[in-house]
Amino acid sequence: MKKLIRLSLVLVATIGLASTVAGCKGGGGALSLDEYFEKYEQLDNEAENGTADLEREYDAALTSTTLNDEVRADLQEFYTKQVDVRREYVEGISKLDPPDEAQAPHDASVSSYEAVLTAFTGIIDDIGEAETISDLETIFGGAEITAAIEAATKACVDLQQVADDNNINVNLECE
Repeated sequence: MKKLIRLSLVLVATIGLASTVAGCKGGGGALSLDEYFEKYEQLDNEAENGTADLEREYDAALTSTTLNDEVRADLQEFYTKQVDVRREYVEGISKLDPPDEAQAPHDASVSSYEAVLTAFTGIIDDIGEAETISDLETIFGGAEITAAIEAATKACVDLQQVADDNNINVNLECE
């Protein structure tokens, strides 16, 4: 279970890196690529710090090898707070105005990350109904969440390619 739950956290964090903008202002934005990725990385670092704080707070539930009412409730609370941290991140990123070169992957990452947030929000109740570790594995491996994570990973890779093609020193840690 520890590996499964940690894996899902890693996926959320990775996708967080991919979620570039929710309310785009349109191509040819005011920011240069350097400024865009600098601000993006700053917002990501803030979200990563929030995730790390949550992981410390909920370590017992995240590393539990048994599933009981307390662990289920803590996992539900953890994922609710994790979604909130990532939603704040998307809102912050949405205020950025990407340049033309980043617009398409920016838009794709936003929509795919929103799908991930929706999928994680959808499984919070399911976590509370899980009876076994196997049930949790099924929940975290569901088709909706898997498809959302795959789309967000692709969007992240595409955004990383923009940075790489323009010699921007950023590592979005997409995979």
